[in-house]
Formats: sequence, structure tokens, C-alpha cells
Amino acid sequence: MRNLFVFVYFLCLSAVAQQNLKIRGDKALPADLREISGAVFWNGMLWAHNDGGDAPVLYGLDTTEFKVRKKIYVQNAVNTDWEDIAQDETHIYIGDFGNNSGNRNYLQVYKIAKKDIAASASDSVPVQPQIITFSYKDKPAVSQKKHRHNYDAEAMAVSEGRIYIFSKNWLRGPSLVYAADTAAGAYVLAPVCTLGTDFLVTGAEFSEGKLWVCGYHIELKIEKVYVASFTWPVAEGAVLNMEALYSFTPAFRQMETIAAVPGRGFFLAFEQLQAGGVGSGPGIFRFFP
Repeated sequence: MRNLFVFVYFLCLSAVAQQNLKIRGDKALPADLREISGAVFWNGMLWAHNDGGDAPVLYGLDTTEFKVRKKIYVQNAVNTDWEDIAQDETHIYIGDFGNNSGNRNYLQVYKIAKKDIAASASDSVPVQPQIITFSYKDKPAVSQKKHRHNYDAEAMAVSEGRIYIFSKNWLRGPSLVYAADTAAGAYVLAPVCTLGTDFLVTGAEFSEGKLWVCGYHIELKIEKVYVASFTWPVAEGAVLNMEALYSFTPAFRQMETIAAVPGRGFFLAFEQLQAGGVGSGPGIFRFFP
């Protein structure tokens, strides 16, 4: 049965025609965001954060020069491995759930009220988050091998009171989708559906009735970056096949996040990448499907 599933899965992948992902407005990001891993567009600004190791800070950037105009300091928080950011009408959610080695058993999302950010005209704002913690119900108790498991996540999106978390897909199979309530609390998560992707999923966003994800495919070097769309919502337990797939082959760019701009496409951002003395700094560009 498993072999039949794999055959059908890859047959579905091959049926999706890849379209060229056209870059527009390619610009550098400030060094403050050299390891950008999540971004969301809200209140006329792009709000972004770095991967693990940075302070627990959310950076507010303008969308013309992409300079840092505001810093939000998340109190009583640690950036262990912040990997994505999402939003609903009232809150911003920061996902501290990166798990490359597969050894983190309890992960968390910081929930920040937008009114706490908007209330201050200062360029430096402290905020108190609510905390959502979770673990994976199906994660084995034995230690995982780094980059050889499916319990790492770098993508998150929020819709209708639920947080959806997407496995990065280190095993080159479908990405598993987990869901938790947006209310503060502790949750044990099981997969609710599956995405028919064959690349490392690093960002997610709901926009105009569709789910969009971004990521990249890596062998000895980064070969391609991708954006894919899916029809949403779906029944729990469903396997979602890609509706559209866009790709391009950049020079030293690791796609990390996708941020929807209502009615005006998306921002796609990549982190600094260096290899053998060659590479590129962090950057951002626009994508219009």
C-alpha cells in the first residue's frame, strides 16, 4: 500500500507544470536581518525576524527602502529557533519551533496583540506575549538524526482561529500539516492533512482563499526555489495536490519566507548565504502570480 501511495504522490507532482517565478524589485535587506526567517505585511510595514540566536526582536521595515523603522522587543521570550510569523485580525504569532536536530520535544508560538504595537509611536516597543506550547503526538521517543526526520517546521499560517504548522519535509516526501487553536495553552498535535510538495517548505501564507507556501530544493548546492499554491480549506485527512507551482534557479539564495500584500502579490525574502567565499546577503523581491 505504501508503494502505491508513493507512486500516486509522485504522479500528482509530475502533473503540475512548473511556471517561471519572475523576480520584481529585487532589493537588499539590512544586515540586522541577515538570517531573516519570517515576515508578514501589516499596517503598511513589513514585520520580520531572524532565525535562532538573535535577540527576541521583531523588526518593522518600510517597503520602499527596507530600512528598519521600529523594533518590537518580546518580553520574557527567547529566540531559540524562530522560523516563521503569521497574523490574524488582532494578533501576530511568532513560531519558535525550528528543530533541525529533531530533539526539541516542546515547542512554542508567541502571540502578540497588534494593539500593543500600534499603541506606541516609539521606535522601540516592549510587548508581553501570550504563549502557545505544543508537541508532536506522532514523534518517536528515540533521538532523531539531524536533517533526517519530519519533525522540523519552518512555516506557519493562521486562519479562522487555528494555527497551521507545516513540516519542513527533510525526508523529501509530503509536508505534514499540524493545527492548534490560537488560544494560549498547551497542545499535543497530530497531522490534520498533507501537502503534496517535494521541496523544503520554509514559509506559508493564506491569501485570497488559497494557501501559498515557499521553499527550496537542495542537493550539493541550492538548485531551485519554489512557490506553490493549494486550494483551501480542505477536509481533515486530505492530501492536497499543488494547484500551481512556480520556480527559478537563483545564485546563492535560500528562500525563507512569504508575505502576502492584499491585492498586490507577495514579498519573498531570502537569508544571507555564503559558501566557499562566494554568496549573497539577505534580500527581498516581489512576486505576482
